[in-house]
Amino acid sequence: MRPSVRIVMPDNLKSLLVDDWEQVTKNQCVVSLPARNPVRQILQDWYEEEQPKRTSSAADQDVLEEVVAGLQEYFDKCLDKILLYRHERAQYRGLRKKFEAATGELANKGPIDVYGAEHLIRLFSKFCLVFRLFPA
Repeated sequence: MRPSVRIVMPDNLKSLLVDDWEQVTKNQCVVSLPARNPVRQILQDWYEEEQPKRTSSAADQDVLEEVVAGLQEYFDKCLDKILLYRHERAQYRGLRKKFEAATGELANKGPIDVYGAEHLIRLFSKFCLVFRLFPA
């Protein structure tokens, strides 16, 4: 048995995805940014909740840290290309320009510090699609 992290997509999150899709695509709305709870904070909270459960080995701790770091990196890299609907991309490009020209408070921030749960759920739904297509 190897260390792993399991991602479960509950039905209530699936219904939130549908509501999110309708708001953005049918109603032409965008999510208000910055999110009250950005993706970085959500993942940090999950890490802190999960860490005490993984005290059996150093490998379990390492896997957990790598998963959080990987999710953060993947979220930042795929947000524009995979997670945003067409209508949301203009908002993203405007934020991107602010980050690139930023000094002070915004200098060390990125999409993971601005976008929230709606977009993180979209990422998990993409993972679920991939794992269904390519089962272990």
